[in-house]
Amino acid sequence: MPAIAFFDMDRTLVSVDTATLYARHRFATGQGGRGDVLRVAWWMTLYGFGLLDAPKIAERVMGTFAGTSAAHMTEDCLSCFRKEVAPRVVQEGRARVQHHEQAGDRTVLITSASRYIASPLLAELGMMDLLCTELEVDSSGRFTGHLAGKMCFGAQKVVVAQDYCRRWGTTLEDAHFYSDSITDRPLLTAVGHPVAVNPDPRLRRVARSRGWKIERWG
Repeated sequence: MPAIAFFDMDRTLVSVDTATLYARHRFATGQGGRGDVLRVAWWMTLYGFGLLDAPKIAERVMGTFAGTSAAHMTEDCLSCFRKEVAPRVVQEGRARVQHHEQAGDRTVLITSASRYIASPLLAELGMMDLLCTELEVDSSGRFTGHLAGKMCFGAQKVVVAQDYCRRWGTTLEDAHFYSDSITDRPLLTAVGHPVAVNPDPRLRRVARSRGWKIERWG
């Protein structure tokens, strides 16, 4: 029976927030303004402290993409990944993914980001599956401006991860999870093998009090 190794993306496998990198990419390619970059950076700061209503902000952001081609987003995010994200993938993360795969575990990227942002990282690391926030696309292949279901964030990550474990005949008690953020406390608490990677101050305190492993990557 394979164990599951879940990995967060931002500030875990990647040294920075990919949302900020994508905002910078859009600015550099004439698709967004400097204000968008500053706004996203501020949101990511609040997110890191668990002070952001992430689902509400996600819906707000998606509203600005209504009518955009999903195919264009796929290509644009791949371009951003090659230029901005790939150089910031941490070597310790690569090594840990490989370690779990060599041990026969299933490696899963679980993130609040969309698959457009996350899929290139999945391919880069050769990971097996992606659990993420899905975006609603209409029959013409364009974004409606809404999420498709709930955001893969906070307690919802536990629901998504539990369902994934059931499909593979295992449990969260046998699973590993690597994350940097206090927003991932629900899933870190639920798995049998939690690891706080580059933890933010609040997560570091929780990890120390609970005796979780703390590791520094990158």
